[in-house]
Amino acid sequence: MNAPKQVAQTLRTKFKQLGYNSKQISVTSDYNSINIRVKDQSLDAEVIEKIGQQFERIKRCEATGEILSGANFFVFTSYDFQSERKMTEEPAYKVLLLEITEALNPLECGYGYEFGRYTVSKERPWSYHLWDNKEGRWQLNGVSLGCATTYIYRARLQGKD
Repeated sequence: MNAPKQVAQTLRTKFKQLGYNSKQISVTSDYNSINIRVKDQSLDAEVIEKIGQQFERIKRCEATGEILSGANFFVFTSYDFQSERKMTEEPAYKVLLLEITEALNPLECGYGYEFGRYTVSKERPWSYHLWDNKEGRWQLNGVSLGCATTYIYRARLQGKD
């Protein structure tokens, strides 16, 4: 396998061919991993992650499935913290947060409220779950209200709600 720097460059080229630019996605590398940071909150990180995973190489023990040390390449994909913070300062985000807060505050623990595609349920006064009504599965468990709101807001930006 090529050195991480070369793989990162290949991945950057792949993203450019697919129409992404450096203002939308950042690709960096270290000695055994590639880090993809999605700067544009309207992009779906799952799609970006699938592209990046094509370059991931992990050797496993055939008997136990454990990861063997040496020559492994990990690819990590996440949203960029700074762009996510900017997103939470947008007026539309603040309106959504207020709407969710006002709907959930009077509810007892164990109850939830539906917001389009998602249902946010109150586990404890400070901990929430996010249920995807369309896929019929939990998306987030035991998170802050801000985290759940960010997830719903990003889904709306991506046209998933």
